[in-house]
Amino acid sequence: MPDTDSDGVDDASDNCPGDFNPAQSDANGNGAGDACDETAPAALLLKEVTLRASQARRSGTVRIRGRLVAGASRTGLADSLRLGGLRIGLTGAGLEAVEVLVFPGVRCVDLRRPECVGEGGELVRFRPRPGLGHGVFDVHVAVRGRSLQPPLQATRVSVVLSLGGHDYGASLVRCTMARDGRLVRCVL
Repeated sequence: MPDTDSDGVDDASDNCPGDFNPAQSDANGNGAGDACDETAPAALLLKEVTLRASQARRSGTVRIRGRLVAGASRTGLADSLRLGGLRIGLTGAGLEAVEVLVFPGVRCVDLRRPECVGEGGELVRFRPRPGLGHGVFDVHVAVRGRSLQPPLQATRVSVVLSLGGHDYGASLVRCTMARDGRLVRCVL
């Protein structure tokens, strides 16, 4: 069966077959997944996404900075990560397919400062922001060793974090390109 958005759910069963949404969350119960539902709550605020492509195989990098409103305590978020892991889907900027970053639960640790560490040194950190309300975290993603081929494009970039049974998505449209299409930086 086809899986157009590479989220692990066949198109026939996917509540949003054109957008990466592994958890298939549907907050308002209207049958359309949160990833493609105009009325879904904005629980992820992206601040910056930087993609660096390279002709050399598996030497591209991805950096993401944002804020996640997970509605869970630090311990609750850490438990969700440990039990279910984390999947990140990245689209746009001229990427040919969804760039999927996977962090199995066994790679997510630390109850005080939840983070996921990939086998190749990839890192996702969640830093609690108690002054901003319950369950608010700054998110920092740093991944190297990706097969990002130039030229990239200075077009809309979308990110979905899938954890704890929910898909948290956002996009940035203010993007600039440098180094002959080898670097794209999108900002809020």
